Amino acid sequence: MTEMRAAPRASGWRRLSDQLTAEQIAEIEQFERVTGPDAWPEYQLLNCARTAAKRNHAQKVCAHIAAPADAVGAVGEWEDFDDEGHLYGRQFVTSTRDVESGISLDLTGTQFSNGAVQRRILVWLETEELLAPQARRLATALIDAAGQVESLERPQ
Repeated sequence: MTEMRAAPRASGWRRLSDQLTAEQIAEIEQFERVTGPDAWPEYQLLNCARTAAKRNHAQKVCAHIAAPADAVGAVGEWEDFDDEGHLYGRQFVTSTRDVESGISLDLTGTQFSNGAVQRRILVWLETEELLAPQARRLATALIDAAGQVESLERPQ
């Protein structure tokens, strides 16, 4: 009697391997080796490869664009912002301010491949309630942060 072996799964995702890094290929191959009830269906492997290829393409297309001068630390990877490959954007941080324990502000932004930059102020609160003095300190910090955002967005 001949031993029955499971047929190898189709490798539709491999047609994208020229657009993937060696690390991405190794990761998808690891998912591909999973068998049994946890096995990844081919469409998920293909979707994983498509997502990685799309991300790689965005990095390549935008590689020549310098980070905003006010960006500190790591700048995020380029992402497709219109799902058509016409507009890419990446996140960055300008500064972080601790107002007091449990209250902080981040000045962040999105840099777009068309040259536009959109800056924002993120408020981080560990509580939903503030005492009046805390609210005043937060309000002062927000006004200062808004001034910084406006000065960064003002044409030089």
